[in-house]
Amino acid sequence: MIEAYLAFGSNIGNKINLIKTAYILLELSTNIHIEKKSHFYFSKAYKGEDLNDFVNSVIKIKTILTPNELLSRTQNIEKILGRKKNTSDKYENRTIDIDILFYGNQKISQKDLLIPHSDIENRDFVLIPLKEIAPKIILPSKKTIDEVTKSIENTTRIIYEKEY
Repeated sequence: MIEAYLAFGSNIGNKINLIKTAYILLELSTNIHIEKKSHFYFSKAYKGEDLNDFVNSVIKIKTILTPNELLSRTQNIEKILGRKKNTSDKYENRTIDIDILFYGNQKISQKDLLIPHSDIENRDFVLIPLKEIAPKIILPSKKTIDEVTKSIENTTRIIYEKEY
């Protein structure tokens, strides 16, 4: 089985419940096992966009799905939870967003799939929950999460305890 990390974000509706529902739908999927979940975090919209505030989390999974199969599964969950496809180049409010951050040690560069996630090192709302569940992970720049989080603005705050 491959170890992968997924990031979740929601800024419409009952954000925490939408992410929890996404977790449940993943757990009901064949060939996906959730190993760890971060707390839920509150963050402002990325790059100061004029959007609603987000709730974010990161999970570690084990899977035998290929990266493209995993992408298809996460996009299906987004659709089930009311995510509308973005029709412009601008960021938009969304019920749920699920990104594949890492898939083992693989590097993938396809039109619809970039692994590791292309902008991970500029996103405190991803790095902070990732650091919680994988503090020793090495980022694409070969830096540690500690090194990177010290060099970027950090506005992400914990808001909700995880359930275990």
